[in-house]
This record gives sequence, structure tokens and C-alpha cells, in this order.
Amino acid sequence: MEKRRAIERVMRKTAESYGYREINTPTFEHLNLFTIKSGEEIVQEIYAFKDKGGRDLALRPELTAPVMRMFVNECSVMPRPLRFYYFSNCFRYENPQKGRYREFWQFGVELIGSDSHLADLEVIVLAYNIMKNLNLDFTLNIGHVGLLRKLLEDVEEARYRKITRMIDKNDIEGLERYLSSEGLEEYLELVRDLIGLKGGMEVIDSAKEIIPDFDFSHLENLCKGLEKLGIEYNLDFSIVRGLDYYTGVVFEAFAKKGLGAQNQICG
Repeated sequence: MEKRRAIERVMRKTAESYGYREINTPTFEHLNLFTIKSGEEIVQEIYAFKDKGGRDLALRPELTAPVMRMFVNECSVMPRPLRFYYFSNCFRYENPQKGRYREFWQFGVELIGSDSHLADLEVIVLAYNIMKNLNLDFTLNIGHVGLLRKLLEDVEEARYRKITRMIDKNDIEGLERYLSSEGLEEYLELVRDLIGLKGGMEVIDSAKEIIPDFDFSHLENLCKGLEKLGIEYNLDFSIVRGLDYYTGVVFEAFAKKGLGAQNQICG
């Protein structure tokens, strides 16, 4: 426990140095908080049940949606941007394996009320500095969910969700079979080319050829800011995430050693 508490202190101190304030949300939430954006399929991945009053509830599987519910209910009149951080337990109904449990602790931050690239830059730099302060050896990958959404804007929502879940799980063979079975073969090569783009800022030019009518200025400005600050990163447009509230910049960090297959430490 002493090691864990020491890690917590570093994370809290770093977040607070950026002006973030700690918040906490209930362990139980209404089920529709999670299904309204991610669909009924997510019920299979979380602890959902009816209470004695017949209400559909769930143990929180993550904390972004609960924090946004709290913001709408309690903080919507506060001056923005708002900076919150949290450190709480979450629950997911999945097969336990090394480094992946049905109950786990999640540390995170939310910067609410700004759509500037500087907000994304701040959050990424904060995460980067937390990991550096913990003496972690890691790689940082950055993507943009909006690219795939733009590419598949004519695909109905239910199909889009299935596609993103397959990409999120790296099930490329399943993705190819699904696109073919649903009559979406026209997207197969485009999607494959997009999610295959990885590298430095130069891959944005390749992405522009695939999605010429997408506005890349936000992502370009973010990359320029990271480079000015000396932050090492890779662009990876296969990062799509399985939850539907992601719409813009996303990022992940992976430990370079010691954790095996379950080496994602941030995202």
C-alpha cells in the first residue's frame, strides 16, 4: 500500500500544480448514462442490474460520463474552463487476466469548457509530466476520432459503433468481414489506409489525401505545440476508442517494458 500511496501523491500533486481540483462521483449510476451514447451493447461489458425500486443501475465502468453528469447537474453555471481530477474505483465485466481486473482504480482529469487545441495540449502535457514524474519509460501515441467519423459520416450510427469497436479491439479480420457483409466494401480500403497511418506530423499529409474535406488545423496546431515543448509523440490514427463520447483528439501511453500485453498505462 505504501508504494501505491506514494504514486497517488505524485499524481495528485502534479494535477494540482496545473490548477485541477479533486472531485468524486457515486459508485452507482443510472444505466442510461452509459447506454445513451454507447448503445445497449455496452451492457454486456458492465455490471448492470435493477434495484429494489425497479431502476436500471450500473456500477460505473469509467469516470468521464459521471463527471459530465455532475457538471451538468451541479457545475454548469461555474466560470469555464473547469479543471477536475479524480481517483476512484471502476468496474467492468470482462475476463480477468494479468494486469486487467473487473475492479480497478482510475486516475484521470477533465478540462471542461474549451474547444481550443491548447486545452488538448494542456491535458496531454499534464499526463506526460505525471508519467515522467513517476519515472516511467513509455511511448505516447495521439489520434483523432473525428477522422474516422468524417470518413464514415454516411454510415448509420449502429454500424459505425460496430466498426469502431472492432478497430478498438484490433480485430481487422472481423472488420473486413463485417464491411463486406454489410455492403460497405467501398470503405474497406479507405478505412484500412487511415488506421494504418502512424508516424510523425508528416502522416497528416497522407490523411488529407484520404479525407480531403476534413479540417486538420486543430491537430496540426496541437502537434506544433507538442514539438515546441519537446514532447515526444507518435500519431496513430487507429486509436478510435470504444466509447462514443470521444469525438476529437485521443491519446494513449504504453509502458516500454515490464507489463507484457497489458502495457497501456494511460489513455
